[in-house]
Amino acid sequence: MISKRITEIRKLKKVTEKELSEGIGMSLTGFRQALSNDDFKIRTLQKIAQYLNVDISVFLKEAEIENLEQTSSECQNCKIKDSIIESKNQIIKEQETLIQQMQNFIEKSSKSEDN
Repeated sequence: MISKRITEIRKLKKVTEKELSEGIGMSLTGFRQALSNDDFKIRTLQKIAQYLNVDISVFLKEAEIENLEQTSSECQNCKIKDSIIESKNQIIKEQETLIQQMQNFIEKSSKSEDN
């Protein structure tokens, strides 16, 4: 999360939220809202990076890693879901086959009784 990195670096640099928000030309309320929503424009991140004297990539790299981890986790969940669906479909096919066999048996039995 970008907000988490901004807060960590801001604290390391001993800069208050008020100082940072004023330094980048944002209101404190607007800055806090952006932090809570983790919603920053690239231009704002550039200003924050410049004010804190860090490269903008320090904010983005962790976000990219988290996105990759989330995507990987989602893909893993998709594979598990697909496997479950495949298993359920197989069980349904087996049940349909059993039902058909039972129907055939009943038909044969009733024909035998008729004779």
